[in-house]
Amino acid sequence: ILYRVAFVLEEDISSYRRWLLVDFSIDIFFIVDVYFRYTRFAFVYNGTVVINRNSIARHYRKNGMLLDVFSCLPLDVIVLLIPGLKDSVFLFRLVHLIRVRRLPSYLNHIEGYLNGWNIRVSAAMSLLSKTFFYYVLVNHLCACIWFL
Repeated sequence: ILYRVAFVLEEDISSYRRWLLVDFSIDIFFIVDVYFRYTRFAFVYNGTVVINRNSIARHYRKNGMLLDVFSCLPLDVIVLLIPGLKDSVFLFRLVHLIRVRRLPSYLNHIEGYLNGWNIRVSAAMSLLSKTFFYYVLVNHLCACIWFL
C-alpha cells in the first residue's frame, strides 16, 4: 500500500488496473477470513474453547469485526467515481493498513502451532524473534514514509 502511495503514479491507467486486481485478490482473502472468523473460528474464554456459532459471532462482533469489514471496503474505487477526489485516492488506500493490527495475534497463533507440533521455543527466543520482527516492520514503515 505504501509502495503505491509513494511510487506508482495514477496516470498510467493500465498499471492502475493491475494494482486494483492485486488489491481485490487480497481483499477477497480478507473477506473470506472475516467470514470464517464470524462463523467458524473458535476462541478460548476462561480456559474453555467456545465452539458455539452464536457465541463466536457475538465475540467477533465485539472484538474487531467492524474494523476488519471496513478495511476490506474498496474505498479507492468508490473515490474514483466521485469527481474531484481522484488526486487523493492514495489516502483512501491507507485504510487497508488497519489490517496490521492483527499481527500480534498472528504471531501468537504461530507460537501455538509450533507448540502443537512439539516444536518447543523458549520464552526468550520467542520474545527475541517478536522484537526483531517488530523492529523490521517499524523500519520498513519508516522507510516507506520517508519516500512520501
